[in-house]
Amino acid sequence: MTATYLGRTLHLLPNGRLVARAERAPTVGERVYDRMMKPLGKVDDVFGPVDAPFISIRVEGARGGFRFEGMEIFTR
Repeated sequence: MTATYLGRTLHLLPNGRLVARAERAPTVGERVYDRMMKPLGKVDDVFGPVDAPFISIRVEGARGGFRFEGMEIFTR
């Protein structure tokens, strides 16, 4: 499977969700990966403009000390 660039993360919300700007609207529930193709989480919500949507990602697993802002994200 090949990786497809999805977008770039913006910030982590207090509720643990990660907000990102996407180049396309992914499917809710679709898995999201970091640039090393390690699972980051799943798409929880898609909102905003159709041509450049925002997405909410439910981060999976503990990532203490991990910097989420400005990270490139991918789907498979």
